[in-house]
Amino acid sequence: MTHNVTITYVNESDNTTSDFLIFSHPVLPCVSAALAVWQVIEHIGPGDSHRFRYTVESQLRVVWDDGESVSNAVKSMPGQGWQFTTIGNDYQLVADSHLKILPVQIGVLNAVPDTVTVQLLKDGHVWASMSGVTNGAQADFEFLPRIWVGFGQRPVTTALIDFAVMSDAWTEVDLFGLSSLTIAAQGNAAIGYQFVLRDIVGEAS
Repeated sequence: MTHNVTITYVNESDNTTSDFLIFSHPVLPCVSAALAVWQVIEHIGPGDSHRFRYTVESQLRVVWDDGESVSNAVKSMPGQGWQFTTIGNDYQLVADSHLKILPVQIGVLNAVPDTVTVQLLKDGHVWASMSGVTNGAQADFEFLPRIWVGFGQRPVTTALIDFAVMSDAWTEVDLFGLSSLTIAAQGNAAIGYQFVLRDIVGEAS
């Protein structure tokens, strides 16, 4: 997959009290945010819409000191390795072409004394996070181009599912080979809600 995917969410249901939740599901079991909320889309009433993107390119950053300190953010593509190291008196993320990773992974080696949290972002939102990365340890991220969507309440973008889920089940959306699509919420409180995919456009060859 080499292109970003533009996703349009349309609310064609009667739902006015819940928000549209988008989840990621990392492939590697060691990633702590196994069902992290990637984005929470609020205030989209009947007839409203919202556009967002699944980006092939990701951003990496490192957090330490109980979240008080944050590194420089770097753009990264699958197959790239990074090292969180000391440059002068500063901690910085720098490219590391010798890091052992798979072509579908993004990896970060912690070369500083502190235990850190490595975060991977897509479209400006945290997609996955690995905490407790000690000196000499490596955080590896690998993803399938898929998202899971549903309705929920108490919208808080967090690595924990701490809100009431309104959907009966998450709807899986496979983005592989696509350049754009529409996700339409349909139904009502009496019969239940469903998410329908349409206007699907594939990647240009």
